[in-house]
Amino acid sequence: MLRKMAVLLLLLGIPSLAAAGLAGASHSHADRPPKALILLDTSDVPEMRRALEAVRAHGGRVVHLYPPHVAIAYLSAEAEAALAKAPGIVAVRRGRVSIDEVARYGSPARAAAEAWNAGLEPQATGVPRPGERLAQAPPNDVRVAPRESAPPGAAAGAAAPGYYDTSEYMIGDVAVGIILPESSGPAEDWDYGPAGRRQLVVSEIQAGLDWWAANEPRAELTFVYDVHYDVPTAHEPIALSSRDEGIWIGEAMSSLGYGGEASYFTKVYSYLNDLRARYRTDWAFAIFVVDSYQDDGYFADGTFAYAYLGGPFLVMTYDNDNWGIANMDTITAHETGHIFLALDEYAGAGAACTDSSGYLWVQNRNSLYPAPGSCGLNQDCIMRSAHALPAPACPYTRGQVGWRDSDGDGLLDPVDTIVLTLRSWPPEISTGAASYSGTVRDVPWDSPTRADVSINRITAVEYQLDGGAWQRVPAADGAYDEALEEFHFTTPPLARGVHSVSIRVLDRWGRVSAVTTDTFTVASDVYRSFLPFVVRG
Repeated sequence: MLRKMAVLLLLLGIPSLAAAGLAGASHSHADRPPKALILLDTSDVPEMRRALEAVRAHGGRVVHLYPPHVAIAYLSAEAEAALAKAPGIVAVRRGRVSIDEVARYGSPARAAAEAWNAGLEPQATGVPRPGERLAQAPPNDVRVAPRESAPPGAAAGAAAPGYYDTSEYMIGDVAVGIILPESSGPAEDWDYGPAGRRQLVVSEIQAGLDWWAANEPRAELTFVYDVHYDVPTAHEPIALSSRDEGIWIGEAMSSLGYGGEASYFTKVYSYLNDLRARYRTDWAFAIFVVDSYQDDGYFADGTFAYAYLGGPFLVMTYDNDNWGIANMDTITAHETGHIFLALDEYAGAGAACTDSSGYLWVQNRNSLYPAPGSCGLNQDCIMRSAHALPAPACPYTRGQVGWRDSDGDGLLDPVDTIVLTLRSWPPEISTGAASYSGTVRDVPWDSPTRADVSINRITAVEYQLDGGAWQRVPAADGAYDEALEEFHFTTPPLARGVHSVSIRVLDRWGRVSAVTTDTFTVASDVYRSFLPFVVRG
């Protein structure tokens, strides 16, 4: 509650960006090593993730997964050489990938390789057609999804994201369902036009999501893809109003096996929760791309791209107004901001300075509405859609998607959640050694307006005696893998004098908590007495 009150107090005025923990450093793409496609001989997602630990161990960063055989990572040449003999890794590729090489690994691997190749030469597989007007920000592109009763048994653990909590903050692992509907009519056909249009769509989407990952390395973003081409629908989506989305989305989800009498929103949520469970991700959202190659790039009501604030999906046309397919990465990045609760900042959206959004409930102080500069900040930002990527992410957009570090410890607030409690304080001392026991709990960040959820978990507890080496502490239940863990450890025998014991906790990303240090004095020689007494320091 104290954290919630502090956040609310900050939002009553216009705090400095540093005081609000919103002043994030920009990250240059030039700072990253080049990307590589990694082919793996792994059978499932857990095995794939274990094999990819070698990438992390050598300083690489995995950003995109096509389970269970393809990963795309930022990888130095030195790391590539070190991975040559890593278990489960078949090959590392920098240039064009042979489709024949990956075809035997199945359709997800093939889709990944084709999208990879398309990204290397985007203009070779489709040039945006000229339009009659300049590209503009997507009009009326934010919507709010209804929340119906969750299916029985759908609720997650007490602190874990629930059935409808599919994109609360942009940190961790995100499953992305890419769905390209194909109508039974002749008006649009994904086979019409330049070869490779489907693959270019996936490549552009990946590039738009890659932009988010590059803007905040501390978020440790990894996108996990589930690609579906030519999903049958009876209706031609582009010929309808965008408000008629339920017709063709319902048909598409039924074609994917999510039929029945449920609403199309429930079908999408069920699909996303299945993805989250299958790929073991924290979040999930869907991207529907409607073919408009032979149309004007708009739905019947003039809309070309929109997203539901906080999920569960976004919709784009192939042409996206006059942005064109070559700039679908920009539209993807903008609409994904909405999926993770970022507000629009262009004037036509009418999102005021005092409007707040996000898990951390951050105000919209970079909005162009009601006038440029009137909100306190006037910076270019992806949520203004001013130009194609690369565009910056302004501090208030960063805060709305969960990228804020209030205490400056290098951990983003939503995952800065580990609390250490020592039950033995002062320590118990017997037979010449000090014993500690305690609990480590992952306490969700106290969101001012949304359900409190956490994706963090404890992976290790360590202690240090008198400034020596850090020692691992065994988990009481045999493994550190949950949001609540108990521990107990005993030091080696202690001599008379002052001693200190420091304890720290590691989380799922290997990040280290603040250190808790206990200082005490052993006032008798424990080697000669079985009844020493302890004086607190």
